[in-house]
Amino acid sequence: MKIEKYLVLNKFMLSLFGIEDFKDFQQKLKDTALGYENDGRSYFYNVLFSSFPQRNKELLSDEILFRYDQNVSSYVEHIKSKRPGFNLKYFQYLAVLFTEILLDNLKNKEREFLYELNEFLHKYKKKE
Repeated sequence: MKIEKYLVLNKFMLSLFGIEDFKDFQQKLKDTALGYENDGRSYFYNVLFSSFPQRNKELLSDEILFRYDQNVSSYVEHIKSKRPGFNLKYFQYLAVLFTEILLDNLKNKEREFLYELNEFLHKYKKKE
């Protein structure tokens, strides 16, 4: 029995991008360059934006995904001020992005977010 089966919040985050397995992220992001475009968007954002058309646009619209990317970028820049050359690997970027999604939704749309999460859990239990 795999532990991944019981990591429902992780499965929910993956579902926001229209995928079921972390390996889908890994395949798309593992060879992505570290850093940022001239317009401030991370290379990871560009891949997420273009490679996952099944993304849940209601909870993760283009504008919201961009705002999250900007927030992650500001965290990285803050760390870089003390540790020059610092950058996030794709899995670190995703961990910060997922945390950003969770905290933003719990703070600003708690009721709707919990409803969406419970709906996902109900469907997931039926499927598994």
